[in-house]
Amino acid sequence: PMLFTTIACGALSGFHATQSPMMARCMTSEGQARSIFYGAMIAESIIALIWAAIGMAFWGGVEGLNTAIAEYGGSAAKLVDVITETTLGKGIATCVLVGVVGCAVTSGDTAFRSLRLTIADFMKADQRPIMKRVAVSIPIFILAYICCKADFSTIWKYVGIGNQLLATI
Repeated sequence: PMLFTTIACGALSGFHATQSPMMARCMTSEGQARSIFYGAMIAESIIALIWAAIGMAFWGGVEGLNTAIAEYGGSAAKLVDVITETTLGKGIATCVLVGVVGCAVTSGDTAFRSLRLTIADFMKADQRPIMKRVAVSIPIFILAYICCKADFSTIWKYVGIGNQLLATI
């Protein structure tokens, strides 16, 4: 079951990130949409498949990977750290872990920017002046802060349900 989730999350992450308002503003024609949208989706799916294969090979199959996931509390970053440190050494493991964490951080940044741009477009608020960006961003950050104070595992379940529902559709 986790393999399906991993592949779907990789695919949908690329799919929704490239469909953001930022990407739409960067394209010069609609003809670029297919290669950009689906290209990113396929690239992220391949990365997800590679990490799933590495995890299963490293821990001796699906059962071993599931045991490791449970042992490390579901922390993908810890799993990546153990794999890379064991196989590549501490120095390269640090570089890989920074890259993996960087992907998560940039996904969050993209989500916040997309939400800000979507709200600003809906409100017809000009986003060129920095203070107008801040005015739209502050309520978003307050809401995010409140959500982070809630039980994150509950929020994450809704994210997972949304991903799986979108993958099904």
